[in-house]
Amino acid sequence: MGKKLSGRKANRFAAIHLGSEKICLQVIEFTGVADIKIIEEAEREVFLAEETFRTGRISFDSVNEICDLLKGFKRLLAEYDVNDYSLVATTAVREAANQNFIIDQIRVRTGFDVKVIDMPQEVYLVYMALWRAMTEQNLIRQDDSVLFVDISSGGLGITLYRDDCICYQQNIHLGILRIKESFDRVQRDAIGFGRALTEYIGSNIQPIKDSLGSHTINQLVLSGWETRLLFKVMGITGNRRQWALVAKSDFSDMYNRVRNLNISQLSRKYKLTADEAEMAIPTFVLYRQIIEMTGVKSIFVPRTSMIDGICLFHAARFTDDPWLGGIERHIIGMAHTIGSKYCYDQTHATFVEQMATLI
Repeated sequence: MGKKLSGRKANRFAAIHLGSEKICLQVIEFTGVADIKIIEEAEREVFLAEETFRTGRISFDSVNEICDLLKGFKRLLAEYDVNDYSLVATTAVREAANQNFIIDQIRVRTGFDVKVIDMPQEVYLVYMALWRAMTEQNLIRQDDSVLFVDISSGGLGITLYRDDCICYQQNIHLGILRIKESFDRVQRDAIGFGRALTEYIGSNIQPIKDSLGSHTINQLVLSGWETRLLFKVMGITGNRRQWALVAKSDFSDMYNRVRNLNISQLSRKYKLTADEAEMAIPTFVLYRQIIEMTGVKSIFVPRTSMIDGICLFHAARFTDDPWLGGIERHIIGMAHTIGSKYCYDQTHATFVEQMATLI
């Protein structure tokens, strides 16, 4: 995933995420997965997904803004003498009709190469970072069944961890901004918007409810850029590296307080920007349906993000850390689970797997 700028310095790496709502940078030093030190972070809000979902393209003005920001990041990398980097783009660029133009402009004007990743890769990187953080802090017991739910502007990634493997994984195009853009401003201001929103989200996640119905879930982990709205409205403070534990009863109390407020009332009461207020209700409705679907009594909400996963993956691969083998076992377990769903021949599949590994 990494690209080389010039030379090579073994223990420094920079990850840049060209996301739907922000562009962020993380510079790390590492000797292995167990020793990753963040030495610099920077981010800037952008609103690329809104353009992509509305027009199908990212405008020339926005491309100029992206390139200017990346030039600043490149100067920062030079100051830290960083040689290896990975610049990853997700939903907004991935779904833009002028994706090739954007990538070409960034390469010509900044020297950065962009890797556009698909949604399963995006969810996988987030899952890696979350699972690592939870195991480091002993938040997962051996017999726990943990549902990781990553919600972005354009997608919803569901990953169920149990018995040291991924036993269910599903991605759907139901991100918060995509939900918001499914309703025009008049509909969002209507009295019945909350009910319409609940029905719309419920119909989209019903297949996930059906699939998870047979599973007992002990823990729920909610991640994604929109968790910041939950932090702001519930008054949750703390370091970016900390986790918040939200009781279901506290979430329900908050939801009942905000569900009938309009955008102006939300902005005033919780000091949200107009854009944040417009995103808040779809976010909380989706959270509520997921919480009700799992039946858990409390929710872990991390401040871990995909950029942490990019850095973690690079450090593990660069040092050939054995930890990466554990994550790979999760993925292999998921493949077997999918195979069982479609009545595969497990003995034959295991034999082929062993032969392929030997080759």
